[in-house]
Amino acid sequence: MSVMRSMTLTSLLLVYASVAYPAGRTRGRALIFGGGGPVGEAWESGVIVGLAEKGVDLSRADRIIGTSAGAIVGARLASGMTPDQLAQAALRRFEGPPPPPMQKPAPPPDLSFLVSKLEELNAGKVTEQSVGVEVGKMGADGASDCD
Repeated sequence: MSVMRSMTLTSLLLVYASVAYPAGRTRGRALIFGGGGPVGEAWESGVIVGLAEKGVDLSRADRIIGTSAGAIVGARLASGMTPDQLAQAALRRFEGPPPPPMQKPAPPPDLSFLVSKLEELNAGKVTEQSVGVEVGKMGADGASDCD
């Protein structure tokens, strides 16, 4: 199995496994989807279609959980969309202009401090540990430069 395929399977985290319920309740099945953007959405939807063609109905899971693209796929599945509808929704392209921004984007951060520290490190003027300490201090202080 290729590394990419293994990583995809791991990030998908498509689990149809037993889940413990509080005392007194029976055990159930959970379906957990990972993220992956539009590609993950399409891939997860395609897996659902393929499993449905083999007789595995994932919509019967007691709990459906997802993160990012997996949340979209999980919500569609939980809402009753058929596997074919899931695949069509994942492949549908958004048509039209992008929505207007809600607010003016923040200016990009000033990374000159980090660049100067990396230059000093590459020149052998400082150690990795000292740069790590200074960068950590900058992050902790919330400052854009350290003395």
